[in-house]
Amino acid sequence: MLHPRFNVIIALAVTAVVSYATGRLEAAEETGFDPLVIDELSAPKSVAIIDDPTGEAPTSKVYSFRIPSGYCNPRRYEPHAPANDCDEQSVRSQVRENVFATKKNGNGQPKQGWYGFAVYLPDDFPYGIKQADGYMQLFYFHNKQCQHISLANFAGKDDSLYLAFSNALRNYNCTPGPRLKVADFKNLVGKWSRFELFIKWAKDSSGRVKVYLNGKLVTEWRGPTFTPGLESTNYAKFGIYLCCTQAVARVRDASLYFAAVRRAATRDGLYTLGDAVALKSQVTLNALGCDVGKPDGRPSERTREMALSCRTLPAAVAPRDLSVATVRSFLALYSDPTTAGLQRGTFIEPPTEVAVVSNVPNDAAAQAGLLVPVFKVHAYEGQTQKGGSDSTYVTDLDVKIDKSSGTPNFGLAVVVHSYNPGNIDSLEMFLNAPTKSAGKIASCAMGSIKYPDGTDHVAFRFDKSGDTWIVSNASCLISALPKKEAAVVRFVAEHFSDVAVGMVTDGSVNLLTFDVMRNLVGRVATGELKIAAR
Repeated sequence: MLHPRFNVIIALAVTAVVSYATGRLEAAEETGFDPLVIDELSAPKSVAIIDDPTGEAPTSKVYSFRIPSGYCNPRRYEPHAPANDCDEQSVRSQVRENVFATKKNGNGQPKQGWYGFAVYLPDDFPYGIKQADGYMQLFYFHNKQCQHISLANFAGKDDSLYLAFSNALRNYNCTPGPRLKVADFKNLVGKWSRFELFIKWAKDSSGRVKVYLNGKLVTEWRGPTFTPGLESTNYAKFGIYLCCTQAVARVRDASLYFAAVRRAATRDGLYTLGDAVALKSQVTLNALGCDVGKPDGRPSERTREMALSCRTLPAAVAPRDLSVATVRSFLALYSDPTTAGLQRGTFIEPPTEVAVVSNVPNDAAAQAGLLVPVFKVHAYEGQTQKGGSDSTYVTDLDVKIDKSSGTPNFGLAVVVHSYNPGNIDSLEMFLNAPTKSAGKIASCAMGSIKYPDGTDHVAFRFDKSGDTWIVSNASCLISALPKKEAAVVRFVAEHFSDVAVGMVTDGSVNLLTFDVMRNLVGRVATGELKIAAR
């Protein structure tokens, strides 16, 4: 829930559950997934497999998707479901994996695996502020309620593509969870982009996601990869899904292409038939005196070593490593007649790659100078908003406590007013869960605040003394509220530093949208700033 002074509609990740009775889609080529079917809620005739119209796809056939303006499917998500796409003002054109057909991985995915695809966005593709509004998803894993993991964009608001997670509210309603930036859309339009994802599925901190874009590691996540409580079902979807707009009549038509959609146990397993043809670079390498053995169109360690060392390629153009995303670049370089005259290289294993955006901290550095926490806490940013002539910053935190001594997990809206860059001029916090005790806490200074939907929420009043922000109404709130709410208030007032330390340790502090929020969390984690109850 956002701070009440902003009238903002955030796209909830409300997603469809469908009956699985449609026929199998003839895939562009072997995918490694369970059978693919056209999602029953897709706009009519919006999904097709066609000859590559660009002439540059990694496969000869591509998946074509299109969402039209003004359309929504009135079919209910399930007979007993409370809503449909028209209720949610959503529109989609997508393919889904039918994991229920074979059950070779139960109703889900392998314990870990590699996922690959190429996507082509036309020059005029309406992303971010170019689209009306809503939550746009291109490739994601679904659990009948929410997305476990998605590559998504906040349409009408943000021009970035994110690796995004979600939290389930049940009844097919979800809220955004942690998100990490993958790319700027302006760098994706007008061309094919190749994505490779490594995912280890887990409900705890052993989970991993690595996102490679055109052969480069851009985003890395360490932590749960399942939506909590919905681990038993997990199937892939891809195409265009624009969820939860204010009105589908305002949606701009959009189209794109997918190709080389594949799941495999290893990264080399993502090679498609088209990629294998590109591996005729093996012939070129042999011709240059770099023996890779019999050219067979299959990736091998010998081919990789020769691609990286046959000649000393210019650093500005040489790919970092050989993969499905770079095999054509190597082919072009070694097919250039001038390459033969370059000096012979020496194979050196590329150093461990570091993602541009990551929540994986340097463990040694992360602990330096931090306060010693009482409780182990994990907190991630949810919704954000900026207002008040760009002086008010709002961040929702989803807070989970490993050992809470009776304190439940909770959502917290943190509001910072900063009238001068870097300053924290005033501070507010609110519990995101509605309270039924507004009358009981009315005398507790600020006590509660009413959100636009009419619900009341516990409000913390802060006074500043030196380097300490004091929760001046904490004692009153704790005395007046029911036990569980009182425990949350006490935790915020007495252990917000544990939240800050957890965010620095987990690396989630680096994922905060606003500099002023990173400043607040970082300074509290080291004790430079304090938050305490009176």
